[in-house]
Amino acid sequence: MPNIVVSGAQVNCSFANPPMSVPFTVAPAHQVTWGASMPVATVQDMVPMTNIPMFAGCISPNNQVFNKTGSPGPCTPSITAPWSPGSQNVTIGGVAALTDASTCQCSTMQGVISIQNAGQTDTTNG
Repeated sequence: MPNIVVSGAQVNCSFANPPMSVPFTVAPAHQVTWGASMPVATVQDMVPMTNIPMFAGCISPNNQVFNKTGSPGPCTPSITAPWSPGSQNVTIGGVAALTDASTCQCSTMQGVISIQNAGQTDTTNG
């Protein structure tokens, strides 16, 4: 079963170079929390630089700098469609919660952005 994504999750891009995960941020308007009071993401949390930060470099065949130099070009995520699929069981304000099985695509460079770590932490009482 997929895990619900919370603020602090780690995302990566199929064209990021060097391969890396970067922090994912949930929009502050979602005052719904999960587990250890962490804001829950929805499939609409896809805004570049707000939710999805830049990756170090981009090696997409669509990146002109990479094509000309062979070196990673600048990464500027361009996301125009929501994450998919979202949770079938959990909604926030009528919008599907984001799960670690979801992906979205950079519309300019065609990279697939995926969740590497849902951001949830295990806690124990003791």
